Amino acid sequence: MESHYLIFDEPSASMDAIAAADLMDVLKRVSQNRCTIIIAHTPAVMRIADRVVVLDKGQLAAQGAPEEVVSQSAFLQGFMEGKVRA
Repeated sequence: MESHYLIFDEPSASMDAIAAADLMDVLKRVSQNRCTIIIAHTPAVMRIADRVVVLDKGQLAAQGAPEEVVSQSAFLQGFMEGKVRA
């Protein structure tokens, strides 16, 4: 029996770039037709998301499609460009 829900916490932590890229491909595949929550601080994970929720000090700071959220947040723009670390 397959799970309808998947939850990952920092799935690409401690991985090199090649392994993390391979993991993103796997996550895209296994997440199809499932509710998947990925807690992450890496731009690669954010790029594969349908919806991004940003919390700041426990408060909802932004939510929406990755492009929408990034366009509204200077912090996330820097984060996606690798200039800011979470």
